[in-house]
Amino acid sequence: MFVRKVNDMNNDRKLDLIASPRILFNQSIFTYTAGSFPSQSYFVMTEDFDSDEDLDIAEALGSGTPPVVHFNNGSGVFTGAVSSMTESFPLTFCTGDFDGDGDIDIVKSETPDGYVTLYKNYGNCLIEGPGAINIDSTMIRFTSSEIQGYWTITNNPPCSAYISGENTNDTVYINAGSSAGSFVLSFSLPDSIQSCSRVISVDNPYPVELTSFTHFVNERSVLLNWTTGNEINNSGFEIERKDALNTVEAQWIHVANILSSGNSSVPKSYSFEDKNLPTGKYLYRLRQIDYNGSFEYFELSETVSIGIPSKYSLSQNYPNPFNPSTTINFGLPEDSKVIIRIYDNTGRQISTLADAFKTKGYYSLVFDASGLASGIYFYRIEAGSFASTKKMMFVK
Repeated sequence: MFVRKVNDMNNDRKLDLIASPRILFNQSIFTYTAGSFPSQSYFVMTEDFDSDEDLDIAEALGSGTPPVVHFNNGSGVFTGAVSSMTESFPLTFCTGDFDGDGDIDIVKSETPDGYVTLYKNYGNCLIEGPGAINIDSTMIRFTSSEIQGYWTITNNPPCSAYISGENTNDTVYINAGSSAGSFVLSFSLPDSIQSCSRVISVDNPYPVELTSFTHFVNERSVLLNWTTGNEINNSGFEIERKDALNTVEAQWIHVANILSSGNSSVPKSYSFEDKNLPTGKYLYRLRQIDYNGSFEYFELSETVSIGIPSKYSLSQNYPNPFNPSTTINFGLPEDSKVIIRIYDNTGRQISTLADAFKTKGYYSLVFDASGLASGIYFYRIEAGSFASTKKMMFVK
Protein backbone atom coordinates (compact mmCIF):
# COMPACT_ATOMS: atom_id res chain seq x y z
CA MET A 1 0.00 0.00 0.00
CA PHE A 2 1.38 3.37 -1.03
CA VAL A 3 0.16 6.73 0.27
CA ARG A 4 -0.62 8.76 -2.83
CA LYS A 5 -2.08 11.95 -1.31
CA VAL A 6 -2.86 13.66 2.00
CA ASN A 7 -5.93 15.92 2.25
CA ASP A 8 -9.24 16.45 4.10
CA MET A 9 -11.61 14.35 1.99
CA ASN A 10 -14.72 14.34 4.25
CA ASN A 11 -14.73 17.94 5.50
CA ASP A 12 -14.04 17.13 9.16
CA ARG A 13 -10.90 19.34 9.31
CA LYS A 14 -8.59 16.32 9.69
CA LEU A 15 -6.06 15.17 7.14
CA ASP A 16 -6.98 11.86 5.49
CA LEU A 17 -4.70 9.53 3.55
CA ILE A 18 -5.36 8.42 -0.03
CA ALA A 19 -3.57 5.08 -0.08
CA SER A 20 -4.81 3.46 -3.27
CA PRO A 21 -7.00 1.50 -3.47
CA ARG A 22 -8.40 2.95 -0.22
CA ILE A 23 -8.98 6.24 1.57
CA LEU A 24 -7.99 6.17 5.24
CA PHE A 25 -10.17 8.64 7.12
CA ASN A 26 -8.53 10.31 10.10
CA GLN A 27 -10.55 9.56 13.27
CA SER A 28 -7.95 10.86 15.75
CA ILE A 29 -4.30 11.71 15.76
CA PHE A 30 -3.11 8.12 15.20
CA THR A 31 -6.17 6.10 14.17
CA TYR A 32 -7.50 5.78 10.61
CA THR A 33 -10.49 3.90 9.21
CA ALA A 34 -10.73 2.68 5.63
CA GLY A 35 -13.13 4.34 3.22
CA SER A 36 -14.40 3.52 -0.24
CA PHE A 37 -12.16 4.18 -3.22
CA PRO A 38 -12.62 1.70 -6.03
CA SER A 39 -9.41 1.75 -8.07
CA GLN A 40 -5.75 0.77 -7.81
CA SER A 41 -4.26 4.02 -9.11
CA TYR A 42 -0.70 4.93 -9.91
CA PHE A 43 -1.03 8.68 -9.57
CA VAL A 44 -3.65 10.73 -7.69
CA MET A 45 -4.63 14.40 -7.52
CA THR A 46 -7.32 15.96 -5.30
CA GLU A 47 -9.27 18.95 -6.64
CA ASP A 48 -12.81 20.34 -6.54
CA PHE A 49 -13.65 19.44 -10.13
CA ASP A 50 -17.44 20.01 -9.88
CA SER A 51 -17.29 23.28 -7.89
CA ASP A 52 -19.35 21.96 -4.95
CA GLU A 53 -16.64 22.82 -2.37
CA ASP A 54 -15.78 19.12 -1.85
CA LEU A 55 -12.48 17.59 -2.92
CA ASP A 56 -12.80 15.06 -5.74
CA ILE A 57 -10.17 12.57 -6.91
CA ALA A 58 -8.52 12.35 -10.33
CA GLU A 59 -6.43 9.26 -10.88
CA ALA A 60 -4.16 7.71 -13.47
CA LEU A 61 -4.75 4.00 -13.75
CA GLY A 62 -1.64 3.40 -15.79
CA SER A 63 -0.30 3.78 -19.29
CA GLY A 64 -2.75 3.05 -22.10
CA THR A 65 -5.90 3.77 -20.07
CA PRO A 66 -8.03 6.95 -20.02
CA PRO A 67 -8.07 9.21 -16.94
CA VAL A 68 -11.00 9.05 -14.55
CA VAL A 69 -12.50 11.37 -11.94
CA HIS A 70 -14.42 10.29 -8.79
CA PHE A 71 -16.84 12.92 -7.46
CA ASN A 72 -17.12 13.44 -3.71
CA ASN A 73 -20.58 13.83 -2.11
CA GLY A 74 -19.08 15.85 0.75
CA SER A 75 -18.69 13.07 3.32
CA GLY A 76 -15.98 11.06 1.61
CA VAL A 77 -18.29 8.83 -0.44
CA PHE A 78 -17.44 8.85 -4.14
CA THR A 79 -19.41 8.16 -7.27
CA GLY A 80 -18.25 5.71 -9.89
CA ALA A 81 -15.46 6.75 -12.20
CA VAL A 82 -16.46 9.07 -15.03
CA SER A 83 -14.52 10.14 -18.06
CA SER A 84 -15.04 11.39 -21.60
CA MET A 85 -11.28 11.89 -22.11
CA THR A 86 -10.20 9.81 -25.05
CA GLU A 87 -6.41 9.64 -24.92
CA SER A 88 -4.29 7.45 -22.70
CA PHE A 89 -2.84 8.74 -19.46
CA PRO A 90 0.80 8.63 -18.40
CA LEU A 91 1.75 7.88 -14.84
CA THR A 92 1.81 11.59 -13.87
CA PHE A 93 -0.30 14.66 -14.63
CA CYS A 94 -1.11 18.07 -13.14
CA THR A 95 -4.26 20.09 -12.43
CA GLY A 96 -5.21 23.77 -12.52
CA ASP A 97 -7.51 26.31 -14.16
CA PHE A 98 -5.66 26.44 -17.45
CA ASP A 99 -8.43 28.09 -19.51
CA GLY A 100 -9.41 30.70 -16.87
CA ASP A 101 -13.08 29.73 -16.63
CA GLY A 102 -13.05 29.04 -12.88
CA ASP A 103 -13.01 25.22 -13.22
CA ILE A 104 -10.10 22.91 -12.48
CA ASP A 105 -8.69 21.30 -15.65
CA ILE A 106 -6.16 18.47 -16.18
CA VAL A 107 -2.96 18.56 -18.25
CA LYS A 108 -0.99 15.44 -19.11
CA SER A 109 2.34 15.12 -20.87
CA GLU A 110 2.47 13.67 -24.37
CA THR A 111 4.99 11.75 -26.37
CA PRO A 112 7.13 12.76 -28.07
CA ASP A 113 8.56 15.02 -25.37
CA GLY A 114 7.49 18.64 -25.49
CA TYR A 115 3.79 18.04 -26.15
CA VAL A 116 0.97 18.28 -23.65
CA THR A 117 -2.79 17.66 -23.83
CA LEU A 118 -5.34 19.81 -21.98
CA TYR A 119 -8.54 18.18 -20.73
CA LYS A 120 -10.99 20.99 -20.00
CA ASN A 121 -13.47 20.94 -17.16
CA TYR A 122 -16.88 22.32 -18.17
CA GLY A 123 -18.33 22.49 -14.66
CA ASN A 124 -20.20 25.67 -15.58
CA CYS A 125 -21.76 24.17 -18.70
CA LEU A 126 -25.48 25.02 -18.85
CA ILE A 127 -28.36 23.63 -20.91
CA GLU A 128 -31.03 26.24 -21.64
CA GLY A 129 -34.59 25.41 -22.62
CA PRO A 130 -37.94 24.48 -21.03
CA GLY A 131 -37.98 22.22 -17.99
CA ALA A 132 -41.19 20.56 -19.15
CA ILE A 133 -42.67 19.92 -22.59
CA ASN A 134 -46.02 18.44 -23.63
CA ILE A 135 -46.47 15.05 -25.24
CA ASP A 136 -46.56 15.10 -29.05
CA SER A 137 -44.81 18.49 -29.14
CA THR A 138 -42.11 18.76 -31.79
CA MET A 139 -38.98 20.79 -32.52
CA ILE A 140 -38.48 22.02 -28.95
CA ARG A 141 -35.22 23.97 -28.91
CA PHE A 142 -32.44 23.50 -26.34
CA THR A 143 -29.02 25.16 -26.33
CA SER A 144 -25.73 24.62 -24.53
CA SER A 145 -23.45 27.31 -23.15
CA GLU A 146 -20.57 25.40 -24.76
CA ILE A 147 -20.14 25.26 -28.53
CA GLN A 148 -18.51 21.96 -29.43
CA GLY A 149 -19.94 18.60 -28.41
CA TYR A 150 -22.81 16.22 -29.07
CA TRP A 151 -26.28 15.63 -27.60
CA THR A 152 -27.77 12.42 -26.22
CA ILE A 153 -31.13 11.49 -24.67
CA THR A 154 -31.74 8.88 -22.00
CA ASN A 155 -35.48 8.17 -21.62
CA ASN A 156 -37.07 7.06 -18.36
CA PRO A 157 -39.72 4.58 -19.65
CA PRO A 158 -42.37 4.95 -20.90
CA CYS A 159 -41.07 8.31 -22.11
CA SER A 160 -40.14 8.18 -25.81
CA ALA A 161 -38.54 11.57 -26.56
CA TYR A 162 -35.95 11.73 -29.33
CA ILE A 163 -33.60 14.13 -31.07
CA SER A 164 -34.86 15.61 -34.32
CA GLY A 165 -32.13 16.11 -36.88
CA GLU A 166 -28.47 16.72 -35.99
CA ASN A 167 -27.14 16.10 -32.48
CA THR A 168 -23.94 18.14 -32.74
CA ASN A 169 -23.05 21.79 -32.08
CA ASP A 170 -24.64 23.94 -29.38
CA THR A 171 -28.31 23.65 -30.45
CA VAL A 172 -30.60 20.63 -30.58
CA TYR A 173 -34.31 20.08 -31.33
CA ILE A 174 -36.33 17.54 -29.34
CA ASN A 175 -39.57 15.74 -30.22
CA ALA A 176 -41.45 14.77 -27.06
CA GLY A 177 -42.96 11.50 -28.25
CA SER A 178 -46.40 10.21 -27.28
CA SER A 179 -45.81 9.10 -23.68
CA ALA A 180 -45.55 11.17 -20.50
CA GLY A 181 -42.55 10.82 -18.19
CA SER A 182 -39.07 12.33 -18.20
CA PHE A 183 -35.73 12.09 -19.96
CA VAL A 184 -32.14 13.17 -19.33
CA LEU A 185 -30.78 15.51 -21.98
CA SER A 186 -26.97 15.57 -22.00
CA PHE A 187 -24.39 17.58 -23.89
CA SER A 188 -21.09 15.69 -24.00
CA LEU A 189 -17.91 17.64 -24.58
CA PRO A 190 -14.79 16.25 -26.27
CA ASP A 191 -11.87 15.50 -23.96
CA SER A 192 -13.65 16.89 -20.91
CA ILE A 193 -13.82 15.85 -17.28
CA GLN A 194 -17.62 15.99 -17.08
CA SER A 195 -20.64 16.63 -19.27
CA CYS A 196 -23.67 18.82 -18.59
CA SER A 197 -27.18 17.40 -18.39
CA ARG A 198 -30.75 18.25 -17.36
CA VAL A 199 -33.84 16.25 -16.49
CA ILE A 200 -36.77 17.31 -18.70
CA SER A 201 -40.39 16.35 -17.95
CA VAL A 202 -42.84 15.29 -20.64
CA ASP A 203 -46.37 16.17 -19.50
CA ASN A 204 -49.80 15.13 -20.71
CA PRO A 205 -51.68 18.37 -19.97
CA TYR A 206 -55.39 18.60 -19.33
CA PRO A 207 -57.30 20.47 -22.04
CA VAL A 208 -57.93 23.16 -19.43
CA GLU A 209 -55.47 24.17 -16.70
CA LEU A 210 -57.44 25.69 -13.80
CA THR A 211 -55.10 27.93 -11.78
CA SER A 212 -57.64 29.22 -9.20
CA PHE A 213 -61.25 28.67 -8.09
CA THR A 214 -62.55 30.88 -5.25
CA HIS A 215 -65.81 32.28 -3.84
CA PHE A 216 -67.17 35.34 -1.99
CA VAL A 217 -70.45 35.49 -0.03
CA ASN A 218 -72.58 38.66 0.09
CA GLU A 219 -75.62 38.00 2.31
CA ARG A 220 -77.48 35.35 0.31
CA SER A 221 -75.47 35.57 -2.92
CA VAL A 222 -72.31 33.63 -3.83
CA LEU A 223 -69.79 35.07 -6.29
CA LEU A 224 -67.66 32.38 -7.95
CA ASN A 225 -64.35 33.35 -9.60
CA TRP A 226 -61.98 31.07 -11.50
CA THR A 227 -58.94 31.49 -13.73
CA THR A 228 -57.40 29.28 -16.39
CA GLY A 229 -53.77 29.30 -17.44
CA ASN A 230 -54.24 27.33 -20.64
CA GLU A 231 -57.24 26.21 -22.71
CA ILE A 232 -57.41 23.68 -25.55
CA ASN A 233 -60.74 23.00 -27.35
CA ASN A 234 -62.71 24.29 -24.37
CA SER A 235 -66.39 24.80 -25.25
CA GLY A 236 -67.35 26.13 -21.81
CA PHE A 237 -68.23 25.49 -18.17
CA GLU A 238 -71.32 24.27 -16.40
CA ILE A 239 -71.78 25.42 -12.78
CA GLU A 240 -73.28 22.87 -10.41
CA ARG A 241 -74.35 23.19 -6.75
CA LYS A 242 -75.20 20.67 -4.03
CA ASP A 243 -76.52 20.79 -0.44
CA ALA A 244 -73.46 20.21 1.76
CA LEU A 245 -75.54 19.21 4.82
CA ASN A 246 -77.17 16.29 3.03
CA THR A 247 -74.40 14.99 0.80
CA VAL A 248 -75.67 11.40 0.75
CA GLU A 249 -79.09 12.12 -0.78
CA ALA A 250 -78.45 15.52 -2.34
CA GLN A 251 -77.91 15.69 -6.08
CA TRP A 252 -75.79 18.12 -8.03
CA ILE A 253 -78.06 20.82 -9.48
CA HIS A 254 -77.24 22.59 -12.73
CA VAL A 255 -77.03 26.33 -12.06
CA ALA A 256 -75.63 28.04 -15.17
CA ASN A 257 -73.62 27.74 -18.38
CA ILE A 258 -70.58 29.93 -19.02
CA LEU A 259 -69.01 30.23 -22.48
CA SER A 260 -65.23 29.90 -22.69
CA SER A 261 -62.40 31.27 -24.80
CA GLY A 262 -62.04 28.03 -26.76
CA ASN A 263 -58.26 27.97 -27.24
CA SER A 264 -55.91 30.19 -25.27
CA SER A 265 -52.32 30.10 -24.02
CA VAL A 266 -52.74 33.16 -21.77
CA PRO A 267 -54.63 33.42 -18.44
CA LYS A 268 -58.40 33.90 -18.69
CA SER A 269 -60.75 34.93 -15.83
CA TYR A 270 -64.40 33.97 -15.35
CA SER A 271 -67.08 34.76 -12.76
CA PHE A 272 -70.68 33.94 -11.92
CA GLU A 273 -73.03 35.15 -9.14
CA ASP A 274 -75.46 32.64 -7.68
CA LYS A 275 -78.18 34.82 -6.12
CA ASN A 276 -80.98 34.52 -3.54
CA LEU A 277 -79.88 31.29 -1.89
CA PRO A 278 -81.68 29.94 1.20
CA THR A 279 -79.72 29.71 4.43
CA GLY A 280 -77.53 26.62 4.40
CA LYS A 281 -74.18 25.15 3.36
CA TYR A 282 -73.35 24.42 -0.27
CA LEU A 283 -70.77 22.70 -2.45
CA TYR A 284 -69.89 23.99 -5.92
CA ARG A 285 -68.11 22.47 -8.90
CA LEU A 286 -67.29 23.35 -12.50
CA ARG A 287 -67.94 20.89 -15.29
CA GLN A 288 -65.53 21.81 -18.06
CA ILE A 289 -66.64 20.44 -21.44
CA ASP A 290 -64.55 20.01 -24.60
CA TYR A 291 -65.86 20.52 -28.11
CA ASN A 292 -65.80 16.74 -28.57
CA GLY A 293 -68.10 16.24 -25.55
CA SER A 294 -65.54 14.95 -23.04
CA PHE A 295 -65.55 16.71 -19.68
CA GLU A 296 -63.66 17.18 -16.42
CA TYR A 297 -64.79 18.34 -12.96
CA PHE A 298 -63.14 21.00 -10.78
CA GLU A 299 -64.56 21.23 -7.25
CA LEU A 300 -64.45 24.29 -5.00
CA SER A 301 -62.27 23.29 -2.06
CA GLU A 302 -64.31 25.18 0.59
CA THR A 303 -67.89 24.74 1.77
CA VAL A 304 -69.97 27.87 1.12
CA SER A 305 -72.16 29.09 4.01
CA ILE A 306 -75.23 31.32 3.71
CA GLY A 307 -75.91 32.72 7.16
CA ILE A 308 -78.81 34.26 9.09
CA PRO A 309 -80.25 37.68 8.14
CA SER A 310 -79.88 40.51 10.64
CA LYS A 311 -83.45 41.75 10.09
CA TYR A 312 -86.80 40.80 8.56
CA SER A 313 -86.96 41.37 4.81
CA LEU A 314 -89.21 40.87 1.80
CA SER A 315 -87.56 41.16 -1.62
CA GLN A 316 -89.06 42.22 -4.90
CA ASN A 317 -90.19 39.17 -6.85
CA TYR A 318 -88.06 37.99 -9.77
CA PRO A 319 -88.71 38.04 -12.65
CA ASN A 320 -91.13 40.94 -12.73
CA PRO A 321 -93.16 41.16 -14.96
CA PHE A 322 -93.51 37.37 -15.06
CA ASN A 323 -95.28 34.59 -16.96
CA PRO A 324 -96.49 32.32 -15.48
CA SER A 325 -94.33 31.98 -12.33
CA THR A 326 -92.06 34.13 -10.21
CA THR A 327 -89.88 33.76 -7.10
CA ILE A 328 -90.47 35.61 -3.80
CA ASN A 329 -87.56 35.81 -1.33
CA PHE A 330 -87.76 36.74 2.36
CA GLY A 331 -85.55 36.66 5.44
CA LEU A 332 -86.21 35.88 9.11
CA PRO A 333 -83.73 36.95 11.81
CA GLU A 334 -85.52 34.70 14.32
CA ASP A 335 -87.92 31.75 14.38
CA SER A 336 -91.34 33.04 13.35
CA LYS A 337 -94.85 32.17 12.23
CA VAL A 338 -94.93 33.24 8.56
CA ILE A 339 -98.02 34.09 6.48
CA ILE A 340 -97.72 35.17 2.83
CA ARG A 341 -100.92 36.00 0.93
CA ILE A 342 -101.58 37.03 -2.68
CA TYR A 343 -104.16 39.74 -3.56
CA ASP A 344 -105.55 41.01 -6.86
CA ASN A 345 -105.80 44.66 -7.88
CA THR A 346 -109.15 45.06 -6.01
CA GLY A 347 -107.67 43.83 -2.71
CA ARG A 348 -109.34 40.42 -2.90
CA GLN A 349 -107.24 37.59 -1.49
CA ILE A 350 -106.72 34.93 -4.16
CA SER A 351 -104.04 32.66 -2.63
CA THR A 352 -102.11 31.83 0.55
CA LEU A 353 -98.52 31.09 -0.40
CA ALA A 354 -97.29 30.29 3.14
CA ASP A 355 -98.86 29.74 6.55
CA ALA A 356 -96.37 27.92 8.77
CA PHE A 357 -93.77 28.25 11.51
CA LYS A 358 -90.26 28.65 10.08
CA THR A 359 -86.81 28.80 11.67
CA LYS A 360 -84.60 31.83 11.14
CA GLY A 361 -82.85 32.13 7.77
CA TYR A 362 -83.34 33.05 4.11
CA TYR A 363 -86.20 31.51 2.11
CA SER A 364 -87.54 31.41 -1.44
CA LEU A 365 -91.08 30.59 -2.58
CA VAL A 366 -92.47 30.25 -6.12
CA PHE A 367 -95.83 31.76 -7.06
CA ASP A 368 -97.51 30.25 -10.14
CA ALA A 369 -100.15 32.50 -11.73
CA SER A 370 -101.38 29.93 -14.28
CA GLY A 371 -105.15 30.31 -14.66
CA LEU A 372 -105.14 33.94 -13.55
CA ALA A 373 -105.76 36.94 -15.77
CA SER A 374 -102.99 39.32 -16.69
CA GLY A 375 -102.71 42.31 -14.40
CA ILE A 376 -101.35 43.80 -11.20
CA TYR A 377 -101.13 41.61 -8.08
CA PHE A 378 -99.86 42.17 -4.54
CA TYR A 379 -98.08 39.88 -2.09
CA ARG A 380 -97.92 40.53 1.67
CA ILE A 381 -95.84 38.93 4.42
CA GLU A 382 -96.63 38.84 8.15
CA ALA A 383 -93.89 37.41 10.40
CA GLY A 384 -93.63 38.26 14.11
CA SER A 385 -94.05 42.03 14.32
CA PHE A 386 -92.93 42.49 10.69
CA ALA A 387 -95.33 43.15 7.79
CA SER A 388 -94.62 44.27 4.23
CA THR A 389 -96.48 44.43 0.91
CA LYS A 390 -95.07 44.59 -2.65
CA LYS A 391 -96.57 44.84 -6.12
CA MET A 392 -95.96 42.50 -9.09
CA MET A 393 -97.19 42.25 -12.69
CA PHE A 394 -98.41 39.12 -14.47
CA VAL A 395 -98.28 39.38 -18.29
CA LYS A 396 -99.46 36.52 -20.51
